[in-house]
Amino acid sequence: MLAASSDVFMAMFLDGKHQESQTNEVRIDDVDPKTLEKLLEYLYHDNIEDLDGLAYELICAADKYNMANLKAFATNSALKNLSIENVLSFLCLGELVNSDFLTQRAMEFASDHIEEVIRSDEWQSLSRNIVDQLFAEAIKYGRM
Repeated sequence: MLAASSDVFMAMFLDGKHQESQTNEVRIDDVDPKTLEKLLEYLYHDNIEDLDGLAYELICAADKYNMANLKAFATNSALKNLSIENVLSFLCLGELVNSDFLTQRAMEFASDHIEEVIRSDEWQSLSRNIVDQLFAEAIKYGRM
């Protein structure tokens, strides 16, 4: 099931160079158990009933293991639940995982709420590049 959903896992199981190809077992230590449970739920059901606020972690795991469908599913869920409190985290994540869709939607949300976003705790930790992009977006659409 893992190999069918991810070329990363397929390589682990089929290339003969990895331990997984010898044992038919994979050890995933870099994903917390709750996120892994949701990842497996998605693999078996093509859906996750309740993300339990794990969209961020699922996007990270899906990106790492090259699981495009899960990444899209978790991204869509994250975008439905954007808030002043989490938008900057998802904006940075979009940049990190090279998701133009996530980055652009988070940028739009943040620029729509620029005054509140600037007052958030995360504002100070943003890279200069993201700050510049955010101000450009806000100015472009007359939000500043």
